[in-house]
Amino acid sequence: MSGEPERRTASANGAEPEAEGAVPCREGEIETSVPDRFEEQVRLHGGLIAVKCGDFAITYEELNASANRVAWALLDRLGEGEEPVPLLFGNDAAMVAAMLGALKAGKAYVPLDPDIPSERTGYVVGDSEARLIVTDGQNIALARQTAPDGARVVNVDDLAASAADGDPRLPIAPDRLALLMYTSGSTGRPKGVMLTHRTALRDGRVPAYHYGLQPGDRCAQTGSLALGGFLRRLYSSLLNGATLCLYDAKKRGLAGLVDWLRAEEITMLGARAVFEGLTANLKEGEILPSVRHISFGGDVVYRHHVLQARRFTRPECVIQSNLGSTEAGSIARYTVPRDMELRELVMPVGRPLPGMEVLILDEERHPVRDGQVGEIYVRSRYLSRGYWRRPDLTGRAFFPDPDGGDRRIYRTGDLGMFGLDGLLRHRGRADFQLKIRGYTIQAGDVEAAMRELEDVTEAAVTGQERTGGMKRLVAHLTSPPGMRPTVTSLRQALARALPDYMVPAAFVFLDEMPKTPLGKIDRRALPPPGTARPELANPFVAPRTPIEEALAAAWRDVLELDEVGVNDSFLDLGGNSLLAARVINRIRNEFVAEVEVSSMFAKPTVAAQAVAVLQAQASSLGPEAVSELLKRTRQ
Repeated sequence: MSGEPERRTASANGAEPEAEGAVPCREGEIETSVPDRFEEQVRLHGGLIAVKCGDFAITYEELNASANRVAWALLDRLGEGEEPVPLLFGNDAAMVAAMLGALKAGKAYVPLDPDIPSERTGYVVGDSEARLIVTDGQNIALARQTAPDGARVVNVDDLAASAADGDPRLPIAPDRLALLMYTSGSTGRPKGVMLTHRTALRDGRVPAYHYGLQPGDRCAQTGSLALGGFLRRLYSSLLNGATLCLYDAKKRGLAGLVDWLRAEEITMLGARAVFEGLTANLKEGEILPSVRHISFGGDVVYRHHVLQARRFTRPECVIQSNLGSTEAGSIARYTVPRDMELRELVMPVGRPLPGMEVLILDEERHPVRDGQVGEIYVRSRYLSRGYWRRPDLTGRAFFPDPDGGDRRIYRTGDLGMFGLDGLLRHRGRADFQLKIRGYTIQAGDVEAAMRELEDVTEAAVTGQERTGGMKRLVAHLTSPPGMRPTVTSLRQALARALPDYMVPAAFVFLDEMPKTPLGKIDRRALPPPGTARPELANPFVAPRTPIEEALAAAWRDVLELDEVGVNDSFLDLGGNSLLAARVINRIRNEFVAEVEVSSMFAKPTVAAQAVAVLQAQASSLGPEAVSELLKRTRQ
């Protein structure tokens, strides 16, 4: 790091006050192991429900016994050494028991989802250097298929109920490896994030301190248990005496989610991944009376998320936006005042949580001023160890603290800024910062403006190259049923909120957005714009004269479209000043007419340009020549 960045960290005066009913987080609760903390909950709340999945429920005592049977099976087969153990289960209590069992045996578990492609599963198992896979009878065939040569497969369904189920009570240090969470980078190749017991415990205690999570709360988990977003809910629930309620949205669909939330009396809801489906299935005036806390994280949080959350919750429900990552855990949090007028399109993510220090740096890693966008770096002692067997990636993302000590610095790859109010704003991934025609554009700013439109449900903005290498801004969007807008109306609405260079050149309408397993928009799966004429407000009118046909042909070539109507606006078709210059060059060469580039915007249709060409020729050729030309163009 060069320069001395302005430091942003939580303090007694700077951090938001803890939630009502919050239990202070003591250092000793983190400087231990996950099994120690979980077993304390078993002693305190053994008869309470730990995990609920459909009609099946398991208490803390029963879950502990199941986990212990897994732990003793692992110790019998692998001994006490630290090593990764892949777990292949569906979204059920057996996966939770296997996770805890691996930790009790001093192993680092590797969660696997049986619904992801087997090729990826095989890669993760091989990369983790696993000697053994734990699974159940439902997934035994896939486990055997993906097990490396010589690796063993343990079926938990074969573990006798009479097997040893006492706590192993191994001495496990806080910095011991607890799990490998495989995530995909920009190349799509999975990389294993190494997390310790200390990082897991810190993430598990944050909700208790800041959300007031406590025994009796019921926490919803709607996605895969093999994904990073689940970690916070797993540990925050089971390390605080709450109930983890499982709903597999991928298999059960979102239509029944509202009824499930009511039936299970869910109190804590992480809504980002299922939010669009949730709100679509809520009737006007319906509320979720038991929900007392909604957390938005995992991506940029927009104003409409908060407005919708206010619509279906009680006035006392706490709504928060968060920033976090698998490598750093929970970084920052912001409680949105219930009665606050929301002026910003993108919600702040607040102030750094205790133990987290946020630095905003430029490309040379110099600090930027408040109000300027830079990349978010985090300084903390609660960071991941790095990436499993990838010292190259680890070296690019993790740095030693120049001040010394046990803290390190992590480069998040996210863009952000501190406002003059001291609140952190998340501006999306640095990968989504686009350079279009010399302008630097934050894709999230354009997406935020699009999401404000009533006929846009979801939006994703990318930069895509035209033939010849010129990059253009492309917007992909979904709309409510029966409310699909025209490109003309979209451009007009966005032009009122954005400078012209930030208005997308092309719009791609989708029935639904492609999503990653985490529920984020999968930008790599977004289709490119086609060559069909976009849906405009005006109907298509074909060229009527040879000069209009020649001009339309020039527009089609430059704009890469199959057809162009004579009354179509050049801007609505995706035109810009650089493309206008190409069209004007064609006009000058083909018609020997001096037409200015500005005329493409003053008279932005083929019909108007045809008149402009004739006028330019009249001034240079003389009336007799023009009269002859007019006769030919009418033929």
